Amino acid sequence: MTRRSRSSKSALREGCTNTQPGRLLVPPGENTTVRVIYNTHGKQDGVTSKVIIRSNDPDRPEVHMPIEGFVKRVIKRTPLGGLVIRTTDGSPGQTSTVLLENQVDQPMKPRIKSTDMSMLDLEIREVTPGLTYEIVGRTKEHLDTVKVRGKILIETGLEREPVMEIGSRVEVKPILETVPAAMYFLKSDEKPQQRSITLSYFGDKPDFAITGSSCSTSGVAIDVAAARSVPQRSNKYAPTPKKRARATVSLPPPAQFPTEGIWIEFTTNEPKMPKIRVLATTDKPAFQRLMYGLTAAQYDELKRAKKN
Repeated sequence: MTRRSRSSKSALREGCTNTQPGRLLVPPGENTTVRVIYNTHGKQDGVTSKVIIRSNDPDRPEVHMPIEGFVKRVIKRTPLGGLVIRTTDGSPGQTSTVLLENQVDQPMKPRIKSTDMSMLDLEIREVTPGLTYEIVGRTKEHLDTVKVRGKILIETGLEREPVMEIGSRVEVKPILETVPAAMYFLKSDEKPQQRSITLSYFGDKPDFAITGSSCSTSGVAIDVAAARSVPQRSNKYAPTPKKRARATVSLPPPAQFPTEGIWIEFTTNEPKMPKIRVLATTDKPAFQRLMYGLTAAQYDELKRAKKN
């Protein structure tokens, strides 16, 4: 890629790509080459991205360079996110599958090498010999409301990818869920913030409603729209909520957040879940715990602690 510019200085803003400009100072009438490296980890099929070049060129101070491509993996998986179980039912036997499709000429002979997801029973089903297989995961114990993430290692029998790692996640949802579960901000940000929160209700109360909202931190404004019914659609990867409400939250600058963060609370007329809270924080580990739940190792440690 070449870019002619009058600029004496230029700067690159990267998205999910890595850029290596030939030089940052480009005299008038000359050009430079920008090498763009696209990381295909965790991607397959059609992919898009872009690089934005900003400079002091008065005619074109910002140039967008789109990237399009196709990633052909040795083994294609569907869904790309791996083996995911999302349910509101914590009883054993909750099931999900991930489809593996061999993209090379050598026959695939998959077998499960290991997993850290102790709450799952796993099996491999042959769909087309050497070509297509399903990895089936079932919960084998009762699970309370929880988010657990781990991995499954598959020996494939293929030279180009002898071992394949598949991400795995089990999420037992409460009857009322917020998206996001937490909001992360940079402590250095001195501008007021505004965010939207979606509240999804999976219970059976016909007249479910958000009855109020509150926050103990001053300078926070919360505007909640009434809960509305959601059209019911079949989705094998996640349950569909019965009702959904949305809230807009106006927050002070993150530089002014208290150390413990800002807790935003919603009250409901659902006896099983009368309150739910969302954290706005500059503490990244606290944000990650609420957003992504437990690792498989943390889940096992917590389970052992409860037994003792």
